[in-house]
Amino acid sequence: MDWYQANRTCAESRAKLAVPNSQDEQEFLWEFFLSAFDQNPTGDLWIGCNDIEVEGTWKYCPLRDGANAYQNWDNREPNDKGDVRYADCGHMKTITDGKWDDHPCSNRKYAACERPIQKETTLFCLETNPAGRIASLCLVDHIAKELPVTGVLACSKACRSDPRCGSFNLLEIGPEKMQCQLNNATRQEAGSKMNHMFAVLFALGTVCGLYSASICPPNWQQYDESCYLLITQPMDWHQANRTCVQSRAKLAVPNSQDEQKFLWDFFLIDHNPEDNLWIGCNDIEVVGTWKYCPLRNEPNAYQNWHDAEPNDNGGQDCVYMSYGNGKWDDDGCSKLKYAACERPIQKETTLFCLETNPAGRIASACLVDHIVKQLPVTGVLACGKACRSDPRCGSFNLLEIDPGKMQCQLNNATRQEAGELFMKEIQNCYFFNL
Repeated sequence: MDWYQANRTCAESRAKLAVPNSQDEQEFLWEFFLSAFDQNPTGDLWIGCNDIEVEGTWKYCPLRDGANAYQNWDNREPNDKGDVRYADCGHMKTITDGKWDDHPCSNRKYAACERPIQKETTLFCLETNPAGRIASLCLVDHIAKELPVTGVLACSKACRSDPRCGSFNLLEIGPEKMQCQLNNATRQEAGSKMNHMFAVLFALGTVCGLYSASICPPNWQQYDESCYLLITQPMDWHQANRTCVQSRAKLAVPNSQDEQKFLWDFFLIDHNPEDNLWIGCNDIEVVGTWKYCPLRNEPNAYQNWHDAEPNDNGGQDCVYMSYGNGKWDDDGCSKLKYAACERPIQKETTLFCLETNPAGRIASACLVDHIVKQLPVTGVLACGKACRSDPRCGSFNLLEIDPGKMQCQLNNATRQEAGELFMKEIQNCYFFNL
């Protein structure tokens, strides 16, 4: 077929004409082509390179002087012979073992398509409407295939097996009776043509959660990929550690000179240089074996010990910053000092993951016995925002208590942390991992 027909054929399978980007890929593609013809092909192979739009400006395939870019042009190619109608499309030549040449796009050749590998997944993203409810919407006028299925997993498998499929609708046509509709486009590709119906559109292979910003809870300070909170009430090391854990954090431990400087400067905003600050280092379990803070003789690890420290003088098992400049020292864990908590930065998201039961249906189940706060909300987005704003929150339940009336329950654990024993089937209750 000609180059244009080959390009359309690839596009119908959600692919593009192949373009080798390395010598290894070039060799693989050429051997793959030869193997289809028992090493004796009767023609050449179209690839994606072309200068159709702007003569002499080759898309996808660099010229010989293209820096740091792979090319495999034959001698004196591409030459185009000075005629813009003559040779605008690239191909691999059989007589030169796959070297690239330009030919008229109307010539008939074989072709190779290329598309990114798909990721296997058993979680799917469900979008919500402006009220935060799960949207009963489906993509229309893009259905490539319909088939009966038992649930979302079977429909997903059918979509992954069909190269045309970019998303799928799951339609409940009767009690325990579902129809799978494979779409030849994603929602973004198709546009806004969505119909309200008792069905749900699924984005195939999408990572659950579209991260758009990094945030810290209120009153926490961001540095690099972590959030920090100062405990302004002096307390012993164990109490400070528990206080951090309650906020899904840990006692801070500097891992670089930059982090050390940030943490000490952050402390000095509201404290004197003579004040002391607990950090996470300790040798409580095994004396002399320091967790989280290396000793002086450990290579390639940051440490900021004061002279002759740690000395374990009189059972000193916990570490603090002091000496007016943040140097580390060990002291008795029962002493009262300020402390700093550290937790990973959170990713802002407006999509949340819903798991399905074995039949592929959205599971009406929630995490129990881990609720730290309950509040009325308008929908899932408001509940998600409340969870992100509470440092204790690792997941949340959304309970519909009356039509249009919802309650948000913030949990102090994820499903994995709590365990399956705490997941209970509750009518009109839906569980979300943050």
